Amino acid sequence: MSRGLLVLWALAAAAVAVLVAQSARWREASGEREAAFRAARSAVADSTELVRLRAASETRIFGEPPAEDFIERVGRTLTSVGLDPSLASNIVREGDRAMSGSLTGERRREMRIELRPIAPPDLGRFLTAWGVDHPAWSVRQITLRKVNDRRSGPADYLVSLTLSAEYTQSQPRTDP
Repeated sequence: MSRGLLVLWALAAAAVAVLVAQSARWREASGEREAAFRAARSAVADSTELVRLRAASETRIFGEPPAEDFIERVGRTLTSVGLDPSLASNIVREGDRAMSGSLTGERRREMRIELRPIAPPDLGRFLTAWGVDHPAWSVRQITLRKVNDRRSGPADYLVSLTLSAEYTQSQPRTDP
């Protein structure tokens, strides 16, 4: 074989090796691209679900603040699930506050209530009924403390609930 033919075969072999390597890189890049597309679709689906869940959990009243009959509402809800309204005590209005970062008059009214003594299944029934009957009020905080006195059962707790309702003030307040 002549030297020129050997060089030609060597160049052809090198070209084939380059094409094989490029083909492998192309397949790898194509697989990475597909994985990136799947990750992007998953991220879009996850963010859509987060937006849906957040919208479902937000409770806002646009216009007037929630009604002031909070004590009566708590009593009616306790009664509706078969519990004694006297379980509720220390019902305190925490006040109305402007929500941080709000430029549109968004406010939050918070109420605190203690339920004592109450077992976890009874608390669950109360919270479920409360959420259905009073969707404007959401539970912001729950604190459980074990009750150890003669009036309570072995599974009873003192429960402190902080409930809040968010609303947009219908008319800005002006001070004289």
